[in-house]
Amino acid sequence: MSAVAPGVSAFPVGTKFGKWVFSQNGDWVGGFWPGTLWMAYLRTGDELFRTPALDSARKRAID
Repeated sequence: MSAVAPGVSAFPVGTKFGKWVFSQNGDWVGGFWPGTLWMAYLRTGDELFRTPALDSARKRAID
């Protein structure tokens, strides 16, 4: 997670040909990415996960 999270600016929804496929609004799996970030934050207390978790939650709340 610490290697992946900083480079993710949208919601990962799957892979295609070994590369991530992203959605701006999260599609039907929109809660998985923020949930994973929150779990990483709860486990580590690292702000590296908290900030994108909040950003993702805000994006989902707008939709």
